[in-house]
Amino acid sequence: MDLLQRLWLELEKERMICLAGSGGKTSLLHYLGRQCAIRGIPAALLTTTHIQPPQEALFPLVEEVPEAARAWAAGRVPVVGSRRDRKSV
Repeated sequence: MDLLQRLWLELEKERMICLAGSGGKTSLLHYLGRQCAIRGIPAALLTTTHIQPPQEALFPLVEEVPEAARAWAAGRVPVVGSRRDRKSV
């Protein structure tokens, strides 16, 4: 049984997944984004705070809708928001 089955998630049917809690949200967010990409499901990763996107081309950091649309068209998963300053805590 994989993580998606354990969480009772069917990415093909979900329209929005919200994460809350004190730890592991960013890792889970990246995992879900990768799973959507693998399955060919258009997805975007959004946050109400700053985010450090993974250092891979699959997750471009975008600030505008046209950038997100280009990412989706290329089979990528846009991360919408502002980059977290690496020096902040």
